[in-house]
Amino acid sequence: MNFMSLNGSAVSRCSVTSIPTSLAFFVIFAFYDSDYFHYKEVVESNWEYAHLEDVYINIIDFTNRNYTLFRTIVWGGAFCIFVAAINKLRLKQDLATFIFVAVVITKFSYARISLGFAIILLGLAFLTYKNKFALLPSIFGLSLLYVSVFFHRSMVFGAVVAIAALLSTKVNKTVLVIIALVVIALSGIIKNLALETYMMEMLTE
Repeated sequence: MNFMSLNGSAVSRCSVTSIPTSLAFFVIFAFYDSDYFHYKEVVESNWEYAHLEDVYINIIDFTNRNYTLFRTIVWGGAFCIFVAAINKLRLKQDLATFIFVAVVITKFSYARISLGFAIILLGLAFLTYKNKFALLPSIFGLSLLYVSVFFHRSMVFGAVVAIAALLSTKVNKTVLVIIALVVIALSGIIKNLALETYMMEMLTE
């Protein structure tokens, strides 16, 4: 009985540490996606950083163009913040792991927006925190929503939606979701049209 108990706890401890470590490794070393190598060229070469936010340029300078260290800070940091948010929300590890692997991980592991997304999620976790000292967590949560904007331009939209969702009623939340979906769809169409126009101009030059 004692042996089974000890063996079970050992297995449990092993899974608690090995699963997050494996996920973090997968997120940092996302060789399967072409954006991994695109960012590698950007970080290690003398390319212009016009499409990057200032915070990432500063990280590139700080890491002395070391791509592995850059990804460890950006994507590893995003994963750690995401885990902190999940713990703050008190989601079960099995459920959180399933959601992350089945839905989130492929997008999370290649787009730099992941860091902004993780910061917003942690901000929401603090904003929904309920206790008698709720003022301080709320201030910290709002500060995180503000900070997320510096990690990706689209986080302005995310922060606004997050605050609106917390303040709105159930009916308004339905309307908010519909508006958000329309805005996301339109922004995707505009982005694709702009990319096609840019590619056509490059081909005709």
